Amino acid sequence: MNIQTTRSGSAGNRASSSGDFSRRVWSTFKFLVCIGATGAIVNSYIYLDQQIAGVTREIRKTRMQLHDVEREIANLRGKRENFSRWEHIRKMIVLHKLDLKLPEPHQVRYISLSGRPGESASRSASARYGMK
Repeated sequence: MNIQTTRSGSAGNRASSSGDFSRRVWSTFKFLVCIGATGAIVNSYIYLDQQIAGVTREIRKTRMQLHDVEREIANLRGKRENFSRWEHIRKMIVLHKLDLKLPEPHQVRYISLSGRPGESASRSASARYGMK
């Protein structure tokens, strides 16, 4: 027959109830760590998504600026072509009353380059004139 006194019975209950308490604290701690880790992951995802959206916005803005610059360059090339046409030059000569005339035949000299592409000028000259 097993007879226990009230002191020993309450001490056994205290030991098991303190074990239950520590187990509950440990379970609560693990649960809170899991919730914290999940929250950190979700927060990181939201932060990275915002950063990606900002970079995408900047890329779109830069592409628009690039498109505007390319369009302006094309317009400037067209203007350059118009300004370099003989009709435009003649109009400007008449507009500014410039007394320009064609050169005399003895004032014009023609320059021709002979030799292979990539060959230096001194080398082709020395070969032409027999110098070493």
